[in-house]
Amino acid sequence: MQSNSKLLISGGAGTGKTLLAIEDAKYQAKQGRRTLFYVIIKLLAGYLESAVADEPGITAASFHNFAHQSCDRAGLTFEPPSDPADLSIFFLRRRSLSY
Repeated sequence: MQSNSKLLISGGAGTGKTLLAIEDAKYQAKQGRRTLFYVIIKLLAGYLESAVADEPGITAASFHNFAHQSCDRAGLTFEPPSDPADLSIFFLRRRSLSY
């Protein structure tokens, strides 16, 4: 994995994709690279957070928690709607903004 700058890893559930990603994140951190590892699924994010908790240089989070923390650090409000349909529009609209 270290000899390729871009990879496409595919496979069904339980085939080891997440384990490969964790090992690559650890490798990148050991090379002195700050590493952000985020996923959409909150339950998986909790697993990742615990898997890399002792690894300096790696931040693991759910996308939504990362977005919330980033807004807080920037002094911006983060108020996603509770309706799932509106939530989808909220994140699509936010992603298209330029700063």
